[in-house]
Amino acid sequence: MVDIHLFITLFAMFLSGLLLHFVIPVGRVSSGDKYFLGLHRHSWIDMHLFLALIFMTLVIIHVGINSKLVVQLTKQHFHKAGIRMFGAIAISVLLLMLGCWLVVAP
Repeated sequence: MVDIHLFITLFAMFLSGLLLHFVIPVGRVSSGDKYFLGLHRHSWIDMHLFLALIFMTLVIIHVGINSKLVVQLTKQHFHKAGIRMFGAIAISVLLLMLGCWLVVAP
């Protein structure tokens, strides 16, 4: 059930991202041009952000539900030292993504 919600949320984020990038204009234009389906560009941005937060929450739930499988597959592919290395790499990637998110302005 979580997988279906993940797909729906990802698809909705994809569509709202396309709308924000290609359909709804950015910058100084007449205020009527910044509306699509009755919603202003800022409302679409808020919706896109809300969908992203829902998606991240669902990913955490999905990984939590499947944590035994993740641990089992990791143990099959890596030895104990490899598991530590895998964890270090995973944490490094997450910290890098968080750092980029905090530093790079949209």
